[in-house]
Amino acid sequence: MFLHGGGGVLGLYNFDRLLASHITLACDIRALMPNYRLAPEYPFPSGLNDCVAIYSWLLSQNYLPQRIVIAGDSMGGMLTICVLLALHQKDLPLPRAAVCISPNTDPTCRGKTMHTNAFKDAGLSPKFARTLMRLYVNDHDLNDPLLAPLGADLNILPPILIQAGGDEILLDDAVRFAERAKAAGTNAMLEIWPHMWHVWHTCYPAIPEAGQAIEHISQFVQNQLSGN
Repeated sequence: MFLHGGGGVLGLYNFDRLLASHITLACDIRALMPNYRLAPEYPFPSGLNDCVAIYSWLLSQNYLPQRIVIAGDSMGGMLTICVLLALHQKDLPLPRAAVCISPNTDPTCRGKTMHTNAFKDAGLSPKFARTLMRLYVNDHDLNDPLLAPLGADLNILPPILIQAGGDEILLDDAVRFAERAKAAGTNAMLEIWPHMWHVWHTCYPAIPEAGQAIEHISQFVQNQLSGN
């Protein structure tokens, strides 16, 4: 189950279909890619509710949770985490594992790399990220763990792979989330790719690092689904 990016505002469904196809081909599995509702017409929690409903539909179609992996890039990475938390709240079985590519985990956009990498990230600017997040959040309470997973109870999460670029503005989001997940006892693997920007995977096959990162995802997913 692959959740596309776009800050919860941009309809990057078709754009991310290519990325999802590269990943699922590498993993040798099928993919379901929800076209969830977007802000500003449908701010939080509309998109999250859609993703939870679609996962519930998968269960109703007799897909076993231990054979499901949820993955996403950028906002899709954040939604991946928040879907897991929402499933736990609803007492639904969690998937076998999760993958987050360049996730944003702090709706306040106050990570230190928002400043230190502002002129390095070729994929996302701080101003644009903050604009999208304001539209997605609307007037919702920023302390809601389904919106701000850094403050959530993370010990319920399945094994999770987090990939972030060393030059991206959301690097600190990924680092802080991984640290807190590990401290809570979650099997969280963080990969920081030097000199890479926000969701560099979309540049496959133009740059070798994109293919290498996708191969790492494939290895993680296959290991998890095989029980290793």
